[in-house]
Amino acid sequence: MPPTYIEPTIKNIIVIDNQPIVRFGISAILNHESYLDVCCEASSVEEAMAQMSNKANALDLAIVDLSLALDLSIFRKLKAIQPNLRILVFSWHDERVYAEKVIKAGGHGYLMKSESATMLLGAVNHLLQGEIFVSDNIRNGLLNSFMGQSPAHFQENSNRFTDAELIILELLASGKTRSEISSYLNRSAKTFDAHCTNIKRKMNIPNNRVLMQFAVQSSSRC
Repeated sequence: MPPTYIEPTIKNIIVIDNQPIVRFGISAILNHESYLDVCCEASSVEEAMAQMSNKANALDLAIVDLSLALDLSIFRKLKAIQPNLRILVFSWHDERVYAEKVIKAGGHGYLMKSESATMLLGAVNHLLQGEIFVSDNIRNGLLNSFMGQSPAHFQENSNRFTDAELIILELLASGKTRSEISSYLNRSAKTFDAHCTNIKRKMNIPNNRVLMQFAVQSSSRC
């Protein structure tokens, strides 16, 4: 008797990125594989959540641009809608700063946008097999961190700032004003000022003008 042919299970994916050409590129790469189907695209997390709330859209994986999910609690909100969802963050932002925070916040992988299509497929496959995906350097740092033996350079890059401070630095670098950032964080202007004071203290920054320069320079290294 010939062996029974088992049709491979198609894995459904949503790509969340505010740049149409990026969504197109990711979809083209993944849809080339017979077992992958980018069945949904969204330009914002809110749009993605609306699509995911439709029970017809049962998704296995979300690929999310970090710029749209700087509030890392977004990962919990996505998984509250679809608990089995795996989340891969795809970003220009420096993995040394964000990868550990993403994993600890509930993400399952972190990949720089400068990586190859082969690396993207590898990351997707790791996540769909229930694994975590980060670069080798970050993996070693995570292992050491979880063992309570973080190398000094890894702690310096990833733990120097709180999540709120990282968000503020990114928004300052993007040109957002004090009032716009306060509104985005749903916090008072005084709270924003307190975060800025903490950043300046940690980095020995003398004034707000130099703080702006630091924010832009930090973002440009990503």
